[in-house]
Amino acid sequence: MSDTNTYTVIYMEEIEWDAVPKAEIRLTPWAAHPLCYPAYAQLAVAADALHVRLFAEEAQPLSRVTEDNAPVHLDSCLEFFIEPEPGKGYWNFEANPAGAFKAAFGEGRGNRTRLQTDVPYRSFFRIETEQDGTGWGIRYAVPLTLLFPEGTCPAEARCNFYKCGDETATPHFQCWNHIATPAPDFHRPEYFGTLRFSPMRRILS
Repeated sequence: MSDTNTYTVIYMEEIEWDAVPKAEIRLTPWAAHPLCYPAYAQLAVAADALHVRLFAEEAQPLSRVTEDNAPVHLDSCLEFFIEPEPGKGYWNFEANPAGAFKAAFGEGRGNRTRLQTDVPYRSFFRIETEQDGTGWGIRYAVPLTLLFPEGTCPAEARCNFYKCGDETATPHFQCWNHIATPAPDFHRPEYFGTLRFSPMRRILS
């Protein structure tokens, strides 16, 4: 286990990203991959969803994948992993600058189940992309009942945020909470940080 960072999720009637705290994704624990693009994550709860925004100062990102549940991590990629209950599996949400999206659940890298939806991910998660001359970002909304099916936000969950690009000109691997592994490996929930929901609130009526 590592010393963990903590991020507190705030509740808003309407999302105003300028008022949402940022979690800096700037750790590069692996000496072979020192490159770091300034990047951050933001989380907020509004209505029935956990709203996620990730942004990286990467002026010329690599963006080839266009289909969902394809290997977006090979492109420029921003990722959010969340473990709703300790030891009971975690979600990985990954996206490239085109809005191609990966979503799966499981207890480790090798036993993940991809999320099946009746509509494309872009509609299901309300995915929006942003890109300008300085960088790119992704915004989406995760239904709270997907994360917490009992209908109540816990006091805490665990998560990590990542920036990577396995096949970019210079491969890079960044995280919010430190990962103590010999090589880059994001599928390590034992190194997730703490996510606090304050105050607790009912999701379902």
